[in-house]
Amino acid sequence: MTKTSIPLFSMNGDEILELMQKVNTPYVKGIMPAARILGVSRATLCRMKKAGKLDGTFFQSGRIILFDRKALCNLASTIETAP
Repeated sequence: MTKTSIPLFSMNGDEILELMQKVNTPYVKGIMPAARILGVSRATLCRMKKAGKLDGTFFQSGRIILFDRKALCNLASTIETAP
């Protein structure tokens, strides 16, 4: 069976990421790039994720985490910044 014929539900995180890169989807891989989009630190993003403020904006498989860039940009416009 070739990699292109593996069903999506049986792929691991690396295979899903590779597939998404091939079809050029708007996803961001990792905590730091997502934190940069939101304009927050890595620790703040982790706290937001733990508090459930990022629900629906990411997919995680093991240590691989993918964020939806459009959802992050929408969220970034609602985050209050400190004076």
